[in-house]
Amino acid sequence: MRGGDFVVHVQIVTDFLKNKLSVTSVPPSSYRLGVKAANLHELFPSHITEALQRSISMFDIELPGFISKDALLHGVETKTSSSVQIPRDDTYESTSLDGLYPIGEGVGYAGGIVSAAVDDMYAGFAVAKDLGLYEGDVVSFGKGLKEHRICEVLSFLPHPKMNHQPT
Repeated sequence: MRGGDFVVHVQIVTDFLKNKLSVTSVPPSSYRLGVKAANLHELFPSHITEALQRSISMFDIELPGFISKDALLHGVETKTSSSVQIPRDDTYESTSLDGLYPIGEGVGYAGGIVSAAVDDMYAGFAVAKDLGLYEGDVVSFGKGLKEHRICEVLSFLPHPKMNHQPT
């Protein structure tokens, strides 16, 4: 299963759960560059596919209909991380421009959507601490979310170092 043509390997959810190739035509996909039927079990070790199978079954309990002949699993997306890293200090602030918080995948501190989200979360706590809205340590997302529900409002707060003027 090699790429290069930007076609994504897919498998119908019901076939994935049975570990069989989707040999019939696959349902339409929102992926614009095309899809190709494949056995996604060939992409992962068994402990990963077994965990995915259990997770899908659990999703179907919470969201009945999740397991369907019309649902597609799309193959692995792989990318490289940014070759550039914008310098920042321990407070997540840029070392060269006050008030700029370089965060996430595009600035070289994360390699995917999940690690970018975690980086964004830590930076959110750092900004909140800098603004005096948070007095604790920058902690893990689970602990921080339970104790301090400030992440939702951070994007609406102007940073004092940016000389923000309301419009």
